[in-house]
Order: sequence, then C-alpha cells, then structure tokens
Amino acid sequence: MAVNCALVRTEFGQHSKFSLGLRRNTRYRRTRCASLFAWLLALVAAQTALADNGVGAWISPVDNNWPLIPIHAALTPDGRVLTYGTDGTGKQTGFFIYDVWDPSQGLGGGHFTLNNLTQTDIFCSSQVILPTNGNIVIAGGDNWTGSATTNTGNNNSNVFSYGGNTLTRGNNMNRARWYSSSTALLNGEIYTQ
Repeated sequence: MAVNCALVRTEFGQHSKFSLGLRRNTRYRRTRCASLFAWLLALVAAQTALADNGVGAWISPVDNNWPLIPIHAALTPDGRVLTYGTDGTGKQTGFFIYDVWDPSQGLGGGHFTLNNLTQTDIFCSSQVILPTNGNIVIAGGDNWTGSATTNTGNNNSNVFSYGGNTLTRGNNMNRARWYSSSTALLNGEIYTQ
C-alpha cells in the first residue's frame, strides 16, 4: 500500500477543490504517515536485531548430532528433511553421504545417513519436489577429483525417492549445472537453469 504524505497543490500554489479535502485531513495524514513509518522502522530494527552477520558458524544442536553440514536441505512430503553438502568430517562434497532426518524423533535422533552410490557430487546442486509423486530431483552439482571438489558444474541428475530413502542416478542434462535453479512447470516437467 502506497501512502502519499505530501499536500496536493496546483501549479499556482493554491489548493484545488479536490485538494481541499486532503488539506483538511493533513494532520490525520501526517499522523498516519508517521505511525506507518515508525511501524516499518520498528519492523526493520526487529529483523536487524535477529541477524548477526558478523559472526557465522554451523553448530549442530544437541551434542553435535548432525552427521554432516547440511548445506542443502529439502522437505519431503512425509515431513522428513533430506540434507547433504559435506562428508562426515565436514569437507565440502556431496559425493559420499546424504542424510534423512525425521523431526518427530527430536533433535537428538532420527537421522538415517546413507551412502551416495550415484558417483555424483551433489554439492552445489538444486532440488525440486516432483508434483506427480513427491520424489526430489537433484540437478547438477560439483565434481569430485578423488581428493577435493573442483567448484565446477556437472551434468548429472539424480532422484531421491522418499518412500525408499534411495538416491538414484537419472539422465544426463545437456550441459553442466553448478548452483543451478530448478522449477516444476505446470505440465509436470522440470526446468533447470
């Protein structure tokens, strides 16, 4: 909603008949604008108070119970959370493991960590939930050299089946994607940029 806090004047500096009604309500309009401004300022200040952009770190809750650093996360249709992004030691790569967490088990448990057998480094990929069956398509990612990632894209696609907790290799895309974006289209196809 846009609020105009200025008086309406004609080009000669006189109030027109239309603007006379606005002039009579100037005090109300200024009070309303001041209130709106104060409310917006309070909202911004509250948001700023919550963010600490100077100090950032990953701390796993409840005795460091997360088996990896969850750089990527996707909510499955049954309410569990698929995460991946590092190996078990915190090294950047999605080549080795992924984790499925059941929040109903609480922060202290409910993790099901699985080996990634697709030969795809899914770090720096995109995820989208298929509207037809709830499975998650993972498009692109990084390249694992045997000792490190290259920070370049790959053309792999993978599908996570939430019913069986399986990650399987799909078709190759026409070109490599790194930090891609994927969107489900109305016709059920997936567009990956």
